[in-house]
Amino acid sequence: MPSLHDIQAAVPPNGGGAVDKTLLRNAVQVRTAYVLGRAEDPGDLVGVDPVTGAAIICIVFKGRLFDYDPDDGSTPPDGITCLVTNDGRRYKLSDGADVFVYSVLSKALTTPPVSPSPTVGDAYLVAAAATGAWAGKSNFVAVLTERGPDWEFIDFGIGRLIYVEDEDAYYHRNSGGAWVAGFGNLIIGANTVRLSAAINFGKRVIVEDMTTTAPPGTASVGTAFVVGSSATGAWSGQDGKIAICEVANQFTIYNPGNGWLAFNKADGTEYRHNGTGWIAAAGSWVDRKSVSTASGSTTAASGTASYSYSTTTAPTTSQRRTIDTATISFTAKKSGAVLRFDYTADVLFTFISVTFTATTGPLVLALFRDSEADAIAWKFVGGLRELRAVVDASAATVTTVNAAVRDFFEIPASNTSSHTYRIAIMSAGLSNAPIDATTLTRRLFTVQEAA
Repeated sequence: MPSLHDIQAAVPPNGGGAVDKTLLRNAVQVRTAYVLGRAEDPGDLVGVDPVTGAAIICIVFKGRLFDYDPDDGSTPPDGITCLVTNDGRRYKLSDGADVFVYSVLSKALTTPPVSPSPTVGDAYLVAAAATGAWAGKSNFVAVLTERGPDWEFIDFGIGRLIYVEDEDAYYHRNSGGAWVAGFGNLIIGANTVRLSAAINFGKRVIVEDMTTTAPPGTASVGTAFVVGSSATGAWSGQDGKIAICEVANQFTIYNPGNGWLAFNKADGTEYRHNGTGWIAAAGSWVDRKSVSTASGSTTAASGTASYSYSTTTAPTTSQRRTIDTATISFTAKKSGAVLRFDYTADVLFTFISVTFTATTGPLVLALFRDSEADAIAWKFVGGLRELRAVVDASAATVTTVNAAVRDFFEIPASNTSSHTYRIAIMSAGLSNAPIDATTLTRRLFTVQEAA
């Protein structure tokens, strides 16, 4: 129901009666906020009217409102959340009132700065183990005021944000009372960060195709295209640019730069922009490593039985062979990627009298990995026909033959771990004569990984 201000009873309107001084004093005391000047001390103020016993209902101090709490007789004054008058009345910072400090110069100091000398209004987040004028005020915000001058200490509540200027960073006060960098466990909503917000990262886009020339009638957020050639409609003149749906059924156009990547779902190929156009990664090499030497390798052949060529049975380390000392350690970037091994060498073949089981058959080039006993790839050695021709013509007098070995292997990378690869030339029986590769010169061993 409606109620009149107390002043109506104390001072009746229109000469309706005499002024009631007691009611008037109470009306002023309990219905009017008492304003303290910035230089005044709340501790000097008497809060209760000695005539009527009425207490000041609220105090305005430094722009903040403090409400009288008649039930509190013990909270010490801090000038921020609690004021205590000369007669012991407690006034509490009103709910919803705030201290207007949103940034501090630093959070690294434990004592007030000396040089440069602080000025009124400077604020600091007091570091741990504070001393001197800041002793006992760690985690408080210290603000230099005009009183004295003196420091005012603010104990902000959980969840408050403070901007630290010398770090250009925000800190929040967590549930444990500590000031922690950032905004807590902030969850970014799906599809809320646009490509334009990325700075030198995020410039890889998964596109539906690279041939669409006009925006589709409907599209969900995240759908993207590389605009096809001779684009029309809203995409006219945007050939080769990225079109991304960032709002349902609407597309934003981005002009790709050198180094941008696009995976084309239509053909399953990665493309890179070179600053002018899109270049397909298909068929390109993403890594290469090689070892070469002109000097000879005279590693002796080892093993007691020759390898009898088979398309299904691999050569092994127990069979007679010459291992090239030029090895490669390589780590594939992607499991399953094609690895191409190229090998060239000038080889001195020697017909030997060593007793070992020599099966008539071709010389074989084999690729071994790490300490595995079985070769992971193998094939005929180039130049076999020339060797056989020489031997057939002069079997009685020929003891050595020079031949060039030039060949390659392509295998899938088994994983992305580092492996050491080596080449072996398997010994064989050629026209019933045992033969070893005894000297290898001008060798080049290369591995490349395909995209």
